[in-house]
Amino acid sequence: MDTKPLQTSLTKATGAGESNSDANSAALGKIMKADPRGVTNRAFSNPISLMTSTNSVAWRQAQIPAANAHTNAVGLAKIYGDLASPSGRLLDQTTLPLCWQEQTYETDRVLGLPLRFSCGFMLSQAHREDCRYGRGTQAFGHPGAGGSLGFADPDYQLGFGYVSQRMGQSLLIDARVIRLIDAIYSVLEEKNE
Repeated sequence: MDTKPLQTSLTKATGAGESNSDANSAALGKIMKADPRGVTNRAFSNPISLMTSTNSVAWRQAQIPAANAHTNAVGLAKIYGDLASPSGRLLDQTTLPLCWQEQTYETDRVLGLPLRFSCGFMLSQAHREDCRYGRGTQAFGHPGAGGSLGFADPDYQLGFGYVSQRMGQSLLIDARVIRLIDAIYSVLEEKNE
């Protein structure tokens, strides 16, 4: 894949302002403080692991669905790229639509935010910049701890992966990643003109 246009456009990226989202660690702290025995506390502190043991051998060897995938950005982009491709091999063509077909849209009991989900993935919400997984109608993905993100956009045949060496405070899509996503789609749209 030719990444030269992307490298050029990234230097021209406008750098959208910081996210003004209420989906951050301070908002999560308020939810936890309001209900010390609630589902949010149980999800994030039973046991307290995100900041204390995620790099331990035990954590890395555990099989915790939706909680402890370990990879780099290239690996993440390859997985989502396969899901975004019409010739992908990870899921058959009858199962793949479940990735973008909405199953729920309601306030998430853990994060306290209205979120859209398919089977196993979050879906975009056009009115929230911190919850847009691509530009296509079939885009889907999921944020990870500290600002990491993976998504597939089958309409653009794009797989995206981002990981960071510095933990961010956003619960959904980090402002750093929003700027990168905007730059990528800017390049794709320029290329299609």
